[in-house]
Amino acid sequence: MKRLVLIVDDNQEMLFTLKDGLEKYAEAFTVMISGDGVDAVQKMRQHAVSMVVTDLKMPRMDGISLLSTITKDFPGTPVIVMTGYITNDVQQRARQSGAADYIEKPFLVDDLATKIFAVIRNEADGGKLQNVTPSIFLQLVSAEEKTCTIRLACCATGLSGVLFFRAGELVQARYAGRSGEAAAFEIFAWDAVDLAIQNQCDVHTNVINKDVQAVFLEALRRKDETEAAAPIAPTPESAPATPTVPVGDAGVLKIRQQIEAGVGPRSGLEDIYQDNAWADQLRQMARLGDALGAGPLRLAYINRAESVDFILLPGDPIHVVSIHPKSPRDRLVEALLR
Repeated sequence: MKRLVLIVDDNQEMLFTLKDGLEKYAEAFTVMISGDGVDAVQKMRQHAVSMVVTDLKMPRMDGISLLSTITKDFPGTPVIVMTGYITNDVQQRARQSGAADYIEKPFLVDDLATKIFAVIRNEADGGKLQNVTPSIFLQLVSAEEKTCTIRLACCATGLSGVLFFRAGELVQARYAGRSGEAAAFEIFAWDAVDLAIQNQCDVHTNVINKDVQAVFLEALRRKDETEAAAPIAPTPESAPATPTVPVGDAGVLKIRQQIEAGVGPRSGLEDIYQDNAWADQLRQMARLGDALGAGPLRLAYINRAESVDFILLPGDPIHVVSIHPKSPRDRLVEALLR
């Protein structure tokens, strides 16, 4: 994943020298520059900054104050401190404020690049994965109850985001100036990502208080809703919508026979019919099943606190079995899964 490194210093000559000197590492990271801490925070709200390199002595907001702001508002963003006066007190203050490393002025551009690469390697101490779906790393994190920071880049767009987990729970997310659930919804909607896993989490307070699977499912619902709302240009080849198949089709008869054989006359069966309007809900459930490693979706039971409950049988078309809420549900499900 290509990183965006923000360098902050009130010395303009220093900034442009570093930006030009680090250009040869452009395949690994790009450089953005800022003249002080206030401007740096503004840039971090507008761009997906991966790392900050900052001087300590600056007007308006010094390096220590910038470090504190990053720790609070942009957790997980590593910071390298540049200073011309390395003392034990400076080192201690920088470390306590969250600095990943420091470098003493004057230094060679290549020395700074070495430290940047060291931080990048540390960000992937838990391994890297390429071109994977969000469901795969969700299984990994949840199953192992990992505490980690996952940095992701969307394969299609190159956009990047960060997820923070403690003991398998999603506690925070950051993406394009957003945080919390809003950021997680965007990240989980990506089809394929490259990611790096860091075996630590700098977020200690749960900003996201929902189960990770619930957040993932909501992200898929929003994605499907957005895609469904997108206009589709009509083509001469477009076929008319498939009419509803009569209730007496072979699939309905087979389902009725399964219920009668497995449950008997007191099954609580109300009706059996076809309804592809459930397609979006079944697609979301199937994706959640994939994320949990549960295998293909074979049946879904829906209780919406109405006068009837529904059993959905995936396929084309989708078959819907409506039953009385007090029906022997377990026996019905068992019969339909045979």
